[in-house]
Amino acid sequence: MDVFIINLKRSTQRKEAMESNILDFKASYPSSPITFHFFDAQTPESIKANGFIKRHDKFLNKLWRQPETSETEIACFASHYFLWEKCIELNKPIVILEDDCKFACYFDKGIRECFGSPYEYVKLHLSSFNTMKLVGRNFAYSPKLVLSAVCYYITPSAARKFIKHAKKVYIPVDNYMSNSFLNGVVEMVYIPELVLSNEHNQCSTITMSTKQNIGAFKVVKEVFRFYRQGRELLFHLRHVLFIKKYLSK
Repeated sequence: MDVFIINLKRSTQRKEAMESNILDFKASYPSSPITFHFFDAQTPESIKANGFIKRHDKFLNKLWRQPETSETEIACFASHYFLWEKCIELNKPIVILEDDCKFACYFDKGIRECFGSPYEYVKLHLSSFNTMKLVGRNFAYSPKLVLSAVCYYITPSAARKFIKHAKKVYIPVDNYMSNSFLNGVVEMVYIPELVLSNEHNQCSTITMSTKQNIGAFKVVKEVFRFYRQGRELLFHLRHVLFIKKYLSK
């Protein structure tokens, strides 16, 4: 069971904090099958060098009524994207973890349950809460956005879908993953959260743009908003049977 931790090379304090968390975890759960790996985060410089920044679509960004996507947000998206590729390369499920959190006491148990579950994508940390439908004892389904990309379980099938529909980047990565109608991935949530925010979570390395995409073609934006809402509703209606299947277990 592989856990990949996204870390900027210059963020040495975050890495040291995570290394300390890992040591404490291993001391508490010496027989845990979980293996931790650090993964170099992308930067504005690296996404220019490798061409990922060319995926940024300013038109769609405006159409989605989003603040202008910053280079660091695109770099964050790229970090997750390259780990989706890693998941496919390994051809097995992995857990993707950002370096600004600490493990909850039930981290080992929850990870084991995710790897033994039938789900292809499970969110393990939340930064927004909506009405959810409990599926079994520890899993839930939410038809609305469950933001945060701090920690999640992902299978190769989900990774392929995320990659297939990420040819253009115009919203933050957690927003993209939670908009299931965009990528076809049903988002499940593990309850309770398996990781908790630490002090580094309050000091994000991601710079968000303050430029607002408002004003231009306002009517078009409103029409597009209704179109998005319609697609989202249809997606969730199609997956009612999916949820009922596991509710019966």
